Amino acid sequence: MGILRISKRRAVHAIYWVMFFVTLHYALSLYINSSYLAQFIAESNVGIVYTIGALLSIILLLYSERLVRRRGLYIVTKRTVLIVIGATLLMGAAEWLESPILALSSFFLLYLFTLLERYLLDMYLEEYSKDGETGSLRGIFLTVMNGAILFSPLMAGFLVSPSGFWRVFLVASFALSIGLFIIIIIFKRMPERKRVASKSLFSSFWKVMKKSDIRNILGVHFYLQVFYVVMVIYTPIYLNSEIGFSWPMVGLISAIILSPFVIIQLPLGAIADRWLGEKELLVAGFLLMAIGTFLLPFIGHASFALFTLALLVGRVGAATVEVMTETYFFKQVNDGEAGIISLFRNTQPLAYVIVPALSTILILYFGVRELFFALATLMLFGIYHSLRLKDTR
Repeated sequence: MGILRISKRRAVHAIYWVMFFVTLHYALSLYINSSYLAQFIAESNVGIVYTIGALLSIILLLYSERLVRRRGLYIVTKRTVLIVIGATLLMGAAEWLESPILALSSFFLLYLFTLLERYLLDMYLEEYSKDGETGSLRGIFLTVMNGAILFSPLMAGFLVSPSGFWRVFLVASFALSIGLFIIIIIFKRMPERKRVASKSLFSSFWKVMKKSDIRNILGVHFYLQVFYVVMVIYTPIYLNSEIGFSWPMVGLISAIILSPFVIIQLPLGAIADRWLGEKELLVAGFLLMAIGTFLLPFIGHASFALFTLALLVGRVGAATVEVMTETYFFKQVNDGEAGIISLFRNTQPLAYVIVPALSTILILYFGVRELFFALATLMLFGIYHSLRLKDTR
């Protein structure tokens, strides 16, 4: 008896649910991983571990197209999630065993295959996307992701105990196991089309170089990832060490400024499909990111309202750019262009390789305030690349 296929609507809903549990797992560990690693290695070396993980992620994503072509999307997705669950449990075990080798090896597995999960789910969603609804589908996709991220810090803070982080890893593994259950029950019934092999690992890169719109949207996406890296790594330190906010206050500010990612991305995706093109909204988003970032160094005292407002302006812009880059990019490609999709996702680990090194040098000679000025200036280049895009409407 053949496999009973499912409707497009049910398939898309299943993808959203799996994305929710994948992101919940990712976000639960995201906020405690650096502290976890610091139990086994010097704090000064934690950044090096992340850089190595980012480099390995780039290599894995470059080979992911070949992997999917040989094994099939369903098999690769199922095995990837199994590896991530296993790596998460091993991180908890390493804490009990006090084993630095087990902790580092399991962290690298977690880092590499968590990024691959997102790439594989991109391919699934792209199979069910049409250009006229890409913005709406991607808007829901990102809203589901950011909804999981919004509440994860509160959950992780509750789960961390004096005995360590093992409860966080246990709950994260359980959450991802629910996603794995959906994959086994539903994804197996989703049709897969045959994928054509690329001529080489770098053929996708040369294809991108020949298509100006894809090349520019990759540049736009990289600028967004640079913004995220600087804000995630340096803003909490700046608010706590230089301005004087307590960590609970920094956490409250962080929760507030994440809200635009849940509130505005879904309607913006629909607006891009029906009325405005992505180009106009990208320009507006980068302008808000530049303004919000530029204002930060001028707030010289611990004003909760002013810092929250400035950071919120920047995050409204970032949420806008995020959904518009996703929408525009996936209108330009299909799920068969796995190599190009991997290049798109590689902008995140690439930013984690480049930005910390350059930021360290800038802070060493100038300071964190000057880093924010530099970031604001860089966002203006994002406007330039956005204006070079051919609008889809």
